[in-house]
Amino acid sequence: MKKKTLVSVLAMTSASMAAYANANLDQIKTEVDQWVGAEKPSLVNGVLTSPNGTTISQSLGSLLPGTYKLSATTLMNAKFLVNGKALTNGEFKVEGTAASEVTLAIEAVETGKEFRVGGFKLELVFDFAGAQRTLLNAASKAIAKVSQEDDADKYAEFNKRYSDLTVKINRVKDDAAGDFAAYTVYGEYKFYLNGVEGSTLMSEVKALDTDIEAHLANWRAYTASKAVGEEQNTALKSAWDTNIGNLSDADGVNSKQSAQDYAKVLSQSEYNAAKKTIDAFLVEVKGYYDNGTAATACTPAFNSEFAKKASDAIKKFTDKLVNVDKNHTAYDEVLGKINSTKAHYNEQLQAFMKVAVDPQDFSGLYETMRTEAHNAFNEVNLGIVAVERKNGTNENHQTAEEGYEANTHALDSLYEKTDEVCKFYTDSIQNNDNIYKALIAERTDGKSPWALLAELKKDAVVSEKYKSDLEKAEANLKAIETEVVNQYKKYTLDAYK
Repeated sequence: MKKKTLVSVLAMTSASMAAYANANLDQIKTEVDQWVGAEKPSLVNGVLTSPNGTTISQSLGSLLPGTYKLSATTLMNAKFLVNGKALTNGEFKVEGTAASEVTLAIEAVETGKEFRVGGFKLELVFDFAGAQRTLLNAASKAIAKVSQEDDADKYAEFNKRYSDLTVKINRVKDDAAGDFAAYTVYGEYKFYLNGVEGSTLMSEVKALDTDIEAHLANWRAYTASKAVGEEQNTALKSAWDTNIGNLSDADGVNSKQSAQDYAKVLSQSEYNAAKKTIDAFLVEVKGYYDNGTAATACTPAFNSEFAKKASDAIKKFTDKLVNVDKNHTAYDEVLGKINSTKAHYNEQLQAFMKVAVDPQDFSGLYETMRTEAHNAFNEVNLGIVAVERKNGTNENHQTAEEGYEANTHALDSLYEKTDEVCKFYTDSIQNNDNIYKALIAERTDGKSPWALLAELKKDAVVSEKYKSDLEKAEANLKAIETEVVNQYKKYTLDAYK
């Protein structure tokens, strides 16, 4: 039911009253001299009397578009005209989209006879309660679309707007007796422009609803993309747990590195690349959300493209860890064998060097021998280095398990070859040293040929008599000595190889 809002009352006293329109509305007065007519009426106890039924009129000022009802508690032989037109069921309309001037006239129903009018009441006919319900329902439906789970800050922002809006909407209500606020609200929120739908309050409600819908579209697109990103984060974490987290964290016997630590080092670059891809995506979609473009940017195709890119990056990470546990076990075992082979190599090399020392009276005698031996030992060392390279490093030994058999076999062979080289050259030096001593250094009687020759030369008679024989003997000794030395110096590895 529509309620009537009191706009103005031409009271039954002589006090002035407001017409309750907008600010450019003139005041309406009840004094007799404010009425225009050929004959002034009289005013007694708030009742205007025109003895001869003379028409009187007064400007009501500017009234907003709408329907108005004009009534009076005393109405004898009188009728109202507004802007020259009779009222319909006591009502008149102000047309247009802005306030316009309204003139009220009173004339006698029976011409020439007295009329009496008193207790005037002017009302704006408008369903304020219905308008309030419509606005509150629309605002409530809008705010109900958003929740704290969407975005706490946005939720607070929208609730603040909703709260401020309901304060305004709650002003839309019928006037109580003696109140004159509703007409001001009617004009302030422009209900005269197509009722509730044309009011500025409905525009605010629709703007709130539009902003909420835009936020929800932005939020839903963002959360969908974010979920895709978090799904890839979960996949990456799962891949880490499965491929690294389940590995042993006990240090290897020889590498002093656990399989878990090795896996981390081996795959760090690929893991970082995958994590960077995922983190960058999450930052990107958050940026779209912050600037309100997620609804158009965070499309299913966009999400799918990222998911594939992230999955490929995660696969590169897991591919790097294929067979990592077995590779690390093989690497550690072979590393131990490399270390023991190196140690044995060094022991044998040192043992040889102790034997390959030149006699005090013949510096450089074993130089050729040492050079040949060092070359042979170096071949062994190069073999060990080659196995070490094939086995890998602490940072990367992805093929250690694959090359395990070949590497262990090679090290066994190198271990044996080290013994062979050492024994061959050690034995050779010792054997040739015995020959040198026998032919050059000493005889069974403890005297060297050179010592006997020197004694014979000291005997003048013998020296003179056997001069040519002694010279020949000396030449023979030098020839023998030269031959022995030459044999050492031109000694090669032909017999070993």
